[in-house]
This record gives sequence, structure tokens and C-alpha cells, in this order.
Amino acid sequence: MSISFYKALNIEKNEAKSVSLLITQSVFLGIFYGSFEVVANTLFLKTFDSSLIPNAYLISGIIGIIMTSIFSEFQKKINFSKLTLLNLFTISAITVLLFFGFDFVSTKLVVFVIFLMLGPLNIVALLGFWGTVSRIFTLRQGKRIYGIIDMGQIIGVIAISYSIPIILNYLHGTKSILLISAISIIIAFFFQFIIQGFFNLNVAQEEEKELEEKGEKKSVGFFKLLKDKYILLMSLFVIFSMIVAFFVQYSFLVVTNFKYPEEADLAKYLGVFTGTMMIFSIIIKLFVYSKLMKTYGLKVCLLILPVLMLLLTILASVSGYYFGFMAASGGFILFFLLISLSKLFSKSIKDSIEFPAFKLLYQSLDKNIRFNVQSRVDGTVNEFSALFSGLLLSALGLLSFFKIIHFSYTLIIILVIWIFVAFQLYKQYRKSLEKSLTISKTDDTVEENEEKTVLDKIIEKINNADNNELENITESVNIINPILYETMLTNLLEHQSEELKVFSINKIREKNILSAYDRLKKYIKKEKNIKIKDLLIDLEQRFSNLLKKYSSLDSLSTLIKSNKTINKVLAAKIIAVSYKEEYRPLLILLLKNNEISVKSEAIKTCGIVKDEELIPLLVDLFPLPDYHRYVYASVYNYGGVSVDYLEQIFNKSNIENNILIDLIKLYGYFGGEKIKVLLLNKLDNTNNEILRQTVNSLNLCNFQADEHSEHKINNIIELNIRIIAWNLAAITSLKDNNDTNELKNALQEELKNNYKTLFNLLSLAYDAKSVLHVKENLESGTNEGIGFALELLDLFVADELKPTLFPVLDDITNIEKIKKLQNFFPVNILTTEELLTAIINRDPNYIHRWTKACAIKNFFKFENFKLSDDLIAQLFNSDMLLCETSAQLIYSKDKDAYNNCISRVDVNIKKRLKEIIEYDNNGEFVMLYDKILSLKQMKQFDDFSSELLSKVVENISEKHLKKGATINIAPNDLNIIVKGKIVLNNTQQEFIDNTIIWNNYSIDKENEYTVKEDSLLFQIESNKIKELIFNNNEIITSFLNL
Repeated sequence: MSISFYKALNIEKNEAKSVSLLITQSVFLGIFYGSFEVVANTLFLKTFDSSLIPNAYLISGIIGIIMTSIFSEFQKKINFSKLTLLNLFTISAITVLLFFGFDFVSTKLVVFVIFLMLGPLNIVALLGFWGTVSRIFTLRQGKRIYGIIDMGQIIGVIAISYSIPIILNYLHGTKSILLISAISIIIAFFFQFIIQGFFNLNVAQEEEKELEEKGEKKSVGFFKLLKDKYILLMSLFVIFSMIVAFFVQYSFLVVTNFKYPEEADLAKYLGVFTGTMMIFSIIIKLFVYSKLMKTYGLKVCLLILPVLMLLLTILASVSGYYFGFMAASGGFILFFLLISLSKLFSKSIKDSIEFPAFKLLYQSLDKNIRFNVQSRVDGTVNEFSALFSGLLLSALGLLSFFKIIHFSYTLIIILVIWIFVAFQLYKQYRKSLEKSLTISKTDDTVEENEEKTVLDKIIEKINNADNNELENITESVNIINPILYETMLTNLLEHQSEELKVFSINKIREKNILSAYDRLKKYIKKEKNIKIKDLLIDLEQRFSNLLKKYSSLDSLSTLIKSNKTINKVLAAKIIAVSYKEEYRPLLILLLKNNEISVKSEAIKTCGIVKDEELIPLLVDLFPLPDYHRYVYASVYNYGGVSVDYLEQIFNKSNIENNILIDLIKLYGYFGGEKIKVLLLNKLDNTNNEILRQTVNSLNLCNFQADEHSEHKINNIIELNIRIIAWNLAAITSLKDNNDTNELKNALQEELKNNYKTLFNLLSLAYDAKSVLHVKENLESGTNEGIGFALELLDLFVADELKPTLFPVLDDITNIEKIKKLQNFFPVNILTTEELLTAIINRDPNYIHRWTKACAIKNFFKFENFKLSDDLIAQLFNSDMLLCETSAQLIYSKDKDAYNNCISRVDVNIKKRLKEIIEYDNNGEFVMLYDKILSLKQMKQFDDFSSELLSKVVENISEKHLKKGATINIAPNDLNIIVKGKIVLNNTQQEFIDNTIIWNNYSIDKENEYTVKEDSLLFQIESNKIKELIFNNNEIITSFLNL
């Protein structure tokens, strides 16, 4: 099959082989069952009296239970791959024996056995087939693929059913069709060999054995489960559904036998009818079920079959009673048509509506028993329902006065009871949803904040790191939280690893971490390793001498007045561990010192001593880039007492967004009612980044909305849905445009962020654990999971949100989502050029600048277009990414327009743009846009969002290196080889395209390199990369492979 065909079916490239094999096998299984069913029904009706059908059903049910039980037992004892081969071989052997049995055994006996084996053989064949499918694909893959594979079987049934009238013209008698059935199942058997050659079907079984060995797999007795009213009603629903199906099937076979007395005519009719029935199933499944479920919900889906069957059965009963129901009566045709319609709708609606809708009922069960209940209801209850149905039909058939119409009368009573059960089941389902939400609220699962998660990962990495990695990993903690860094090094003294202890001691000594002094004596007593104990004793003595020497006010004053920076830093460290109120003036002097290392140490000391009188001085330093991360760590230690001073900073003008975001982040860590009020007021902020952090911080505070705040948050949710709607329309507008892949990816990333914000907002307005429960079900990717999630949302989300919220979460196409959302928002499908212009002009709070840059870049692909004022305006944009990209476009399309505009641009920007145009003509990567694209191609940046990459490239300076040159690379700078090759002289290690040189903090290494080929180097200076890491912890997560 062609790649485009798989793409149209939403099948991934790596799934093509498995899907092709399974679809082909399922087609032959469909042919097997379709042909076998026609043979079984036709020959039985023409060989035996129809009154024997109930008895045959009874025996067939018993055989079915025995065969499925044997299958289950074998599944526990042998590999699944062997079981499926044995299974199909057995079915093939039975089918072949039955075909040749006509030549050696009584025809009646063979026909009776064929009828008995119809259900059991199909059941075990499908058990093996779907067991194979579920072991090849994951649940998420299954959502896309199961329906396609299932279609193969339906196609097989339809193909053979409509072919029977033609086949009978060439084959001798109906029994000859059994040969087709035998050949089909043998082919399916050989396909199983091929499938097992490519895929391991025993993985799940091996994992299950491991769980059993660990005692993690638990089973609950089914009768114990039936004490739950909900599970009992589910079982009753299945039982009545099966009884109705058997009654309808029995009535259909009897009246069809009356209508077609000739064997060939009966076989042809059953073939065509079965094919038509399967087509109806496909049509209802594809075009009716989803709309019915989404428009009217689960209740209607559960009731539609019993209500429709009741209507048809009443009409059939009335018709039979007044106009006759025997073949000789004048009204028989009407009775026959009504019974046939009952059979048509019974089978097609059961397969296409009832079955998938019923799956939704399992979702509200406790996950610990869900699969156990599902296997029991779908397996045990179904099997015994079939057995009971046969028994009931047999019992009624024994009554001498019971005619075919009396079965319709009885069916009316059964249907009324079934409808009552369906109503009660739906009521219990709603109660089960509420119970599910209650359980989710009591669940202790909480989502950790990002910073703590990153720090936890780093500390875990330290425990397993070698000596070469320790320097880099521990220093990353110093970047994120300098105060925590000292605590972490002290804690490492208790680590079991001797290497880590030695590393920690050396670092504490090197950096004079006096805060470790109080704990050193305890570690000395506990330490058993003599070498490490000596190091600890030496360190303790050294710190003791320092503290004794400089513990007085005069001695500290002498250190502070010294001309040596190292002495001032030491003074700050000593004050931190021996702080007294009289030291405050000295600490203030250090805070006012202009040397970065001195002031930084003084800031850390403030965070350790937590003198509240120092907060105003400390907070004033918050916006300064050189001290920002030190002040952040100190204020974090102070906690909520600093919030009034932080608010003063927040309300100042001209404070950069990253400072405001960090302030809001701190509020989230502080918590408390006062903080919640402050954060709630910040939801009015129009800046999207600030809004997102405010939402995250409120969630961190465990904020729970009241009636007033819920209304406010719902308005923000409505705005977020409006943004989602616009992005959905934008993505759909580009659906058939293959030249806009980068823009499509950017819009998909926008959408992903929109949905993340949406769920964070929902967690504020409503119970956070309930929202998480909904999110987990949506992310399951299954129709049942998504349907269940929407049912849960329906219980607690405000009514005014539902018409817009449900479409963006539902499992429907983008076109369908847009149509529903157009009733509320002005979203339209645009031409590519219209969309690009709309993106460029869109509010930057609703769309990221990378997406805008991609839109500008796509104008290059239009040969003839007029430069609009919208594009020219971007040349004057303060955002250099948009300014550069538009400059390149304007210059390439209309040099005169470029020259007319460039004179009005700032001198420094003009110089930069001139370099870009010149380098662009030489094919060099200097534009911010091109830098982002080049980083996207590197695996080290795979986890970086486009938003983060755009921040990274702003800090990059490019270096064009000529072959033969010798360069020195500073150890703390981040360097990326975009193209070319350079060699580290002392080791001759080569660095080529798309590699990173980041020696991090190993300052004792030689860093002289020779350029072996003309190279382009992207470089980020040490202080800039530290600031980037501090503001974006995910950078260190990626670089350290956490």
C-alpha cells in the first residue's frame, strides 16, 4: 500500500507492516465467519424443524463456555504465540473435518454439529485475533487503529455475503460454501505464522507473570462484585441484551425459513441480508454513533436499541395477530418484514451503538477492579447469558400452545424490563461518576512544582554521578539556588559514597562554606573511614580557627575595610554563621559594596540570618541582573514576611517581565490567604507569561475559588478557549498546504500550551484533583476515556462554559470543533495569505513571536505579492526576531521599499540589519530565525520549546572561525559548533557539526583549540547562560540528561 494511503488512514510509517498483516488476516476471518454462518443457518433450517433451534442454542452455549474456558486455561500455561497458532489450527481442522464429514458421517449429524459450532468457533477465533492485536499496539495506538482493523473483518463478511448468490451458481449445494470457509481460516492460520515472525506476542504475558510473582496482581470474586448495585445492573443489562438478541435471531430464522422453502433461495437471501446488515453497521458506526453520543449522550445510546426493538416488536405482534403470521396467511409478508427489520436493527445497532456506549460504563469504576469487572461482564456474563437465552427459548418451545407470535409477545415483556434496567443503570452511572470524583478528591497525588522537581532530579543524579560529572551537576544547583547549594554540599557529608564525601569536603574547603561548621563534629564522630575522618577534622579545625579569629565586631570590621575582595567575602560568610544584631551595620556595608562577589555573598547571608530589617535593602536589589538569583534565593528563605516589599517592586514601572514572573513564582511558594488575594488580582494582567505564572502560583497555593473568583476565572477560561478556537482554525486553514510545515509545528506548539493553560485554569475554578482526573482520562486517547472525561466535567463545570469547553476537548475533527465554536467566536477558515497577515497582526499575548516569525518567513514562498504596511511595520518592531525576519523579506522582495524604511531605524539596529543582509547573501547563519532552526536540528535541544529557544538565541554571539586559527574557549561559556570542525589541542578530541562544548565549571582544564575547517560557532557567555538556566530550569534538565 502507498504511503499516502496509510497517511489518509492516520497510520504511522512504523505501523504499516503490522496493520497490513492484521487487516488482511481479519478479512479472511470475516470470510470464514460469513460463509460458515450462512452454511450453518441454511442447512440447519432445511434439515431440522425450527423448534430444535432453542435446544441447539443451549448446547452451543455450553460448548462456547467450555471452549473459552479451555482457551483461558491454556493462556495461563503456554506462550500466547503458541496458543494462537494452536487455536487457529484447531479451528481449521474442525472446519475441514466438517466439510469432509458429509462424505463419511450422517448429513444430519454434520449439519447439527456445524450449527452448534458457529458461535464457539467464531468466539475463540476472535479471542486469539484481538489478543494478538492488543499485544502489538499500545492503548493510544489502538484508538487510531482498532477501528481500521475491525473494518477488515466487516469487509470480509460483506464480500462473502454478497458473493453467495454468485457462488451458488458454480458450486454444488450450500455445503460447498463450507470449503470457502475452510480455505479462509487456513489462510488466516498461515498469516498468524507471518505475524509472529515479526512481532513478540509474549511480552504482556511475561510482565503479568512478574506481577503475579511480586503479588501485585489482585483479583476480586465476581459474586462479591455483584453486591455493588452498579455492577449488578451492568450485568443485568448485558443479560437482557443477549436474551433479546437470541429471541430476535430465533424469530428471524423461523420466518425466513417459511418465506424461502428452497435451500438455495434461503442461502442467497441470508447472504444478501447479512451483507446488508454489516453495511448498516458500518454506516451507523461512522455517521450516527458519534453524533448521537455527542448530541444526546450515553442515556439515549443505551436506550435506543430496546426502545426501537419494543416499537418493532409491538408492530410485528399487532400485524401477526390481526393479519396472520404463518406463511399461508395474507399478512405474512408484513410480519416477515417487521421481524427482518428487527433483526437488521438488533445486530447493527448492538454492534455500532450499544457495544461502544457500554464500554463507557466501565470508566467510572475504581481502576483497581475496572479490568476485572470488564473481563467478567464481557466474558462470563455474556457466555452465561447466551446459555440462559437458549434455555429460556427451549423452555418456551416445550409449551404446546407456543407459536412464533408468542415469542414476540414474550419479547415485549422482556424489552420493557430491559428498558427499566437501562434507566436504572444510567442513574447508577451518574452516581458512580460522583463517587469517582469523590475518590479523586481524596487521592493524595499532587503535582510538584517545577523547581522542586528539577532540584530533586539533580540531587538524584548526584547520587549516581562519577567524578567527572560531579562538578557540573552540583554547580547547576548553585545556579538555581545558591543557598541550597551550600546545604546540599553539607548534606553530602552523610552520603554512603566515599567519593562524594571527599568531593563535598574539598568543595566546602574551597568555597569556605562555614555554614557546615556546626555539623562537622557530628560527622567526625560517625565517620569510620580514617582518611575521610582526618579530612573532616582538618576542615573543622580550619573553620574553628577562622571563627575564633574573626568573631569579634572589630575583627570583622577589619576584614570589611580590607582592600582584598576575599577578606570581605569571608566577613560575609562569618556573619552568616555567627550573626548578632550588632553585626547588622556591617552586613549593610557589605550589601552596599560594588564588588559583585562581595555583594552576592552578603545577599546570601541575608537569606541565612533572615533579619527582617534588611528586607527593604535586599528587595531593592531584586531587579539587578548580576544579583537577581541571589536575592531570589534569600527572599525564598525569608518567606511571606517579605511580600509587602516585593509588592512595591511589582508595582513599579519599567520592571522586566522575568522579574515580575519570579516575584509571582515566589508568592506561590509562600502561600497563605494574603498571597492568594494578591495573586487573584494579578489575573487581570494582560501579559500572557505573567498570567500563566499567576495561574501556576495559585495552583501551588492550593487556591480554591469561591463564587466571585470562579466567575472571574471562568471569564479567563472563556478567553483561553477563544484563543484555542483561533489556533484550531489557523491549523485547519493550513491543512492542505505542504509548504508551511514550520508554521504548522509552531501553531501545534501554541495549541499544546493553550490546553496546558486551560487545565491549570480549570484547576483554579474547580477542584484540582477532579480536573486532574478528567485530564488523565482525556490523555488516555480512547473514545471511552474521552467520553468519560466529558461526563465527569458535566458534573461540576459551570453551565455557561459547557457549550464552548466541550467541543475543544471532545474527540472530533478540527472542522467539527470550529463549526461548534463559530456559534460563539468569530473563527473562520482563511486563505494562506490571509492567515499569515492575521498571525503577524495578532496580539502578542495570544500568539508567540516564533509563530509570527514563521508567518513572515512563509511570505518568501509567494512569488507575486504586494508588500503590505503590516509587513513593513515589523521592520520597526522592538523584537529583533521579527525585525530581522521582516527586514530580510522586504529587502528580497522590494529593495527600494527597504532603503526608504531603513533610514528611520535606530543606528545600532541598522548596523545589525546590514550585517544580516550581507551574511545572508553569503549563506551564513546569523539571523535569530536561522539560529533557532539550527538549534532545533540538534538532539540536545529536542525538549526545548520554541519560546525558550527564542530566548536562548538572543544571548548568542556568533564567531566565524577560519581554518588553521587557534582559539581559547572560556571554561564556563556555552559553545555550539553549528558547522565545521575544531580540535582540543591537549587531547586531540574533535568537535564537529551540531556538537556542544561546555566545560562548565572545570576551570583547571586547558581550553586551547585548533580550527581544522572553516567553522561557525555560537557562543553564550557564562553569566548569560547562568541567567538563562535560572529563569528556565528545563535547560539544565536537558543538558544533564535528567
